[in-house]
Amino acid sequence: MKVLNFGSLNIDHTYYLNHFPAKGETISSFLYEKNCGGKGLNQSVALKRAGCDVIHIGKIGKDGEMLLNILKEENINSDYVIISDDVPSGHAIIFIDKNGENTIVIYPGANKEIEISQIDRALAIGEVDDIVLIQNEINNIDYIATKAKELGLRVVFNPAPFSDLDEFPFDLVDILILNETEGLKFTGEDDPNKTLEEIAERYPDIKIVLTLGEQGSIYKFKGEKLFFNAYPVDVVDTTAAGDTFIGFFLSGILNGKNINDCFKDATLAAAISVTRKGAIKSIPRLEELNK
Repeated sequence: MKVLNFGSLNIDHTYYLNHFPAKGETISSFLYEKNCGGKGLNQSVALKRAGCDVIHIGKIGKDGEMLLNILKEENINSDYVIISDDVPSGHAIIFIDKNGENTIVIYPGANKEIEISQIDRALAIGEVDDIVLIQNEINNIDYIATKAKELGLRVVFNPAPFSDLDEFPFDLVDILILNETEGLKFTGEDDPNKTLEEIAERYPDIKIVLTLGEQGSIYKFKGEKLFFNAYPVDVVDTTAAGDTFIGFFLSGILNGKNINDCFKDATLAAAISVTRKGAIKSIPRLEELNK
């Protein structure tokens, strides 16, 4: 079994600050870095480092050679990544404060230029029970989910960022993974338990994973509801922590682990990632979890 990850590929411009700027305020950054990122790419790397067979499907501009190089370095199948002649690669402007918290602005670029023919070609290699992973940093996600389900594939959706989802077929999703901010936007509820109950009422056949940062995470499916504590660590940078969690969680699912072990691995991997700077370079490898 494998993961077909329809995901974004971004060039990250990261600025480290003492504090986030207020409206009208100009401040200096004490460190700047340029790296590869995007939720899709981060999740593909996390999946691969967690031991999964993963194929990345996406689109970049002519400026995206560094993105292709990362996929090749990580031994991630990039046969379904297309290079656009007209549109630059997506990029992100990331601000990180002295507490390790971040705020991010994304320019989608080529990520929003994925065509139906590219999607069909990639899905044609899917087999029953393969996972199709989708985030909301690319276009045509409703088509991807619908077509994947028709082919008997499992659909996992990470609705980040949470916008323009009125037409998305949530009823086709097998596993929904979201954080508390996305849960609030989805339901209007800031109480995690109410968020879970409302989503479960709307879509009773979805397995829900709600991540709460340092407060842990919750799993709900029908009558089962489980809470998992986070590992206490000194936070350096939270960038890609959620993507790391998703990669290791889905690796556990694909490898037939029980839900408790899936959460244990995902939670530990995310905890390790926040103790390191950066996105991709912060993602641990599976063997690090066993040290």
